[in-house]
Amino acid sequence: MQRNNDYSILSLTSDEHSGFPVRLYPHIAEGAAPPLHRSHELVLVISYHGILKMSAADAEVQLSAGQAALINSGVLHSLYAQQGAVCAGIAFSDEFIAPAGSDISLKYIKPLVMNSEFSYIVFDGSEPWHGRVTASASKVISLMHRYLGSVGKHLSQDDMQFEESPCCELDVHCHISDIWRTIYINTYRRIGTEVIGNEHVIRRRTQLMVDYIHKNYGSPISLSEIASAANISKSEASRCFQSCLHVSPVSYLLRYRVEMAADLLQNSSMTIDAISFECGFGSASYFCRMFQRYVGTTPGRFRKREGERI
Repeated sequence: MQRNNDYSILSLTSDEHSGFPVRLYPHIAEGAAPPLHRSHELVLVISYHGILKMSAADAEVQLSAGQAALINSGVLHSLYAQQGAVCAGIAFSDEFIAPAGSDISLKYIKPLVMNSEFSYIVFDGSEPWHGRVTASASKVISLMHRYLGSVGKHLSQDDMQFEESPCCELDVHCHISDIWRTIYINTYRRIGTEVIGNEHVIRRRTQLMVDYIHKNYGSPISLSEIASAANISKSEASRCFQSCLHVSPVSYLLRYRVEMAADLLQNSSMTIDAISFECGFGSASYFCRMFQRYVGTTPGRFRKREGERI
């Protein structure tokens, strides 16, 4: 079986749908645990048969047949299957569900994604709602496997929950949104994501500041400038970000710059120096340090690794 030394899971893509922002992994490599790595996407995996082993956030987890797990973006992890196991997964950005800075993102998505307590969730059937998540995940994998083409090892027809679809991409979006809705409804109180104070005002201010960051991340930005986008003080800006996103404004800015840089590394031929200035880092050395911190590897290795997966 083909093995990628940098990634524990192998990508399923097709030229026709290479721009679709959800990636399907038709099988997870067997054998010993590969190196831990971070992904800037959320990763949802499921075991159809056998044992899927997962290392994440200093924990070791085994998923049996019919069980699944969601790994948050930025979490160090590795995935590997026992011999003969049939496992698959998908990877997607939280912005596939709703645009960053939107009310949906600020209210339902970023509070979980940015929460340090949310490293991963295992859907093992211990809660009644787990079955809904695993069923939707399986439908997404089936839809992508059937309609978006495939390479490598195929899942068997018995594993697939085939359904006819004249609009596969929309159905994938609906199922992933339903997965997130189910997770949010059943975890937000336990994870502690409720916004305190005047909820509407805090979210609106945060949305204005997030929009400002997204429009100006390539230029030098100070905390004062971020706060000015919402006509509030620096301390109030920090309070809004902590309430809504559980991070500081500066941490959000750095993470967004890294995400934009990762996209350029994957989809452009720009040099690393050019990307560092394009994304507002000021110097290549600082860019490399921040990229290593958030992604877990250097920009050069990331580009090489992503290029090998195409």
